[in-house]
Amino acid sequence: MGWQVSGGDNKFFEDFTEPISYDYMLTFAEIKASLIYAKVLFNTGLLPSEELSPLEKALLEIEEETCKGVFVFRKEYEDTHMNLEKVLFEKVEEIAYKLQILSLMNYFAILEEPFQG
Repeated sequence: MGWQVSGGDNKFFEDFTEPISYDYMLTFAEIKASLIYAKVLFNTGLLPSEELSPLEKALLEIEEETCKGVFVFRKEYEDTHMNLEKVLFEKVEEIAYKLQILSLMNYFAILEEPFQG
């Protein structure tokens, strides 16, 4: 992770370019967006209730940990999104990646739409 200078990591550039020191302010928006998107997936039948419940519980736990100041942001995960994704995976395993994959598929579909004849 970070810049490679003279064959090794350069701590100055890693610290200078890491976004987590300001990106963390997006944490609550990221959690709310994930909760909303999980509900959308549930309402469309792509996420069953037995996956929705633990996902919502885990996201709310992360939100509470963040409010209390005990959620640890790790620089090696680069940004808020990746930090949340890693912790969410620790809590609900594959369900976290299902949420991520389906949201990426949705973004690609939105991006592709203007190019369709």
